[in-house]
Amino acid sequence: MAHWRNTFKAPRFFFFDARLAIFLVAFLLHIRPWTLVVICLIFGLFYWVERYGYDFKSALRAIRLYFSGPRRNPQPQEKMPHPKDYDRRPLF
Repeated sequence: MAHWRNTFKAPRFFFFDARLAIFLVAFLLHIRPWTLVVICLIFGLFYWVERYGYDFKSALRAIRLYFSGPRRNPQPQEKMPHPKDYDRRPLF
């Protein structure tokens, strides 16, 4: 039985996060040189990210924040009003 303070640690696969094993399974199901290159790039990327102190989930959140920008809408996408284009002219 694990001690209570060790129960929230992320599972590790060698020195990588164990959630990266899904990419390893994908490689084992489709063994090609390009999938080996892709998996090496993914493992290298997340090793590099973990060196900066991020874990798998927070790295994905940081990537999402980078692409979404600093401004966030207060409402979900389905509740946002659709933009109106008043300059549209009929095609026929």
